[in-house]
Amino acid sequence: MRKNLDPLKDEVGLQRTIEKFLWFPKVVSGELRWLENSKIRQEVINVDVGGSMEYGNNRATWVDIAWANK
Repeated sequence: MRKNLDPLKDEVGLQRTIEKFLWFPKVVSGELRWLENSKIRQEVINVDVGGSMEYGNNRATWVDIAWANK
């Protein structure tokens, strides 16, 4: 049996826009928003997930980069 633990590894640089209702405060690009519908632009980047004795261990993940509806 096989399981891909890092499915976004080959997608670095890919961007998307998500829409969600913000129940809790969220800060993106230095702007705070909450209790409203918002669109957020996200990008896949490599993030260091290393901890003790795992320097250089990276994993691809979605990261918020900007508000899409200004």
